[in-house]
Amino acid sequence: MSRRILFAATPLVLLLVACAAFYYWAGSSRGTPAQWTSIYRYPGVRFHQDETGILKIMTYNIGYLSGMTNNLPVRMGHYFYSRNMSAVQDYLRGHPVDIAVFQEIDFNSHRSYRVDQLDTIAQSLEFPIAARVVNWDKRYVPFPFWPPAVHFGPILSGQGAVSRFPVISNRRIQLAGPDNMSFIKKRFYLHRLAQILELDVGGRTLVVVNVHFEAFYSATRRRQALQVLDICRKYKNRLPLILLGDFNSVPPDASRKKGFKDEPEQDYTGDDTIRLLLEEEDIASAMTGTPTFPSESPDRQLDYIFFTPRWIICKSAYTVPLDSSDHVPLVMEFTLL
Repeated sequence: MSRRILFAATPLVLLLVACAAFYYWAGSSRGTPAQWTSIYRYPGVRFHQDETGILKIMTYNIGYLSGMTNNLPVRMGHYFYSRNMSAVQDYLRGHPVDIAVFQEIDFNSHRSYRVDQLDTIAQSLEFPIAARVVNWDKRYVPFPFWPPAVHFGPILSGQGAVSRFPVISNRRIQLAGPDNMSFIKKRFYLHRLAQILELDVGGRTLVVVNVHFEAFYSATRRRQALQVLDICRKYKNRLPLILLGDFNSVPPDASRKKGFKDEPEQDYTGDDTIRLLLEEEDIASAMTGTPTFPSESPDRQLDYIFFTPRWIICKSAYTVPLDSSDHVPLVMEFTLL
């Protein structure tokens, strides 16, 4: 009797062992923390020599070029991603910027056909330097959950910047993570980061803080905002600073408009994350109240550019009607005082 039970239980035991092995293997990283922060210099491309005239900086949650299919259980073809990359390249060729920062940009991911999207943008548009920080490095991400054919698979993704000015330093600051997430989901979840760049702009140091805040848990997002404010306070009274990126939140008094996501965990509704930033002394918003998401019919602002008016004059700010992502880019034209 015991032998029959043992034989009957063996397939179940083997299945459990296989699931545990896959869980630990798939959720492990392909690289090391030392490889998650890097700067790439492209020989033969010259830097800007000074900061005379009006400068342009752009922030874009590029959504790994997935358009409005971001996180949906579909598998778009290679041409779809190539077309979206071409749209970004064509815009930047016709409307050059001096600095561009990105969130959700893939460096070597199965879901976007293993194209290094930051390197492609930098080389095709002749930026002399690029800097990246990795926030998602997994051997296999089984999401969206069904069908398996649409799984993200191997992921190497994060935040990045291209610049026509030298990058003095590139730092990766990991922000607070959700407390109430299951250990299984946490194993595969991305880290939220602040990428801190110091640029040499005509002999002056410009600090650029590129952030991607939590989308699903408002309490976590608020903690991340407080962390970033602490970073900004170390710089704002002594150096020109620009804080920009995807803040994944609208002010608490914003009306709930059509198109808000319906998932129970999703929390794009109003909280005080943005208010904390809007009310911070010596930091101003380049543009408030102009929708940046979703790109097909924007009805809320999730992306912002903040700056220190003591050191920076904002000449204008505007969105760009691109549909390569589910966000649209935000651009600020500015001069240094």
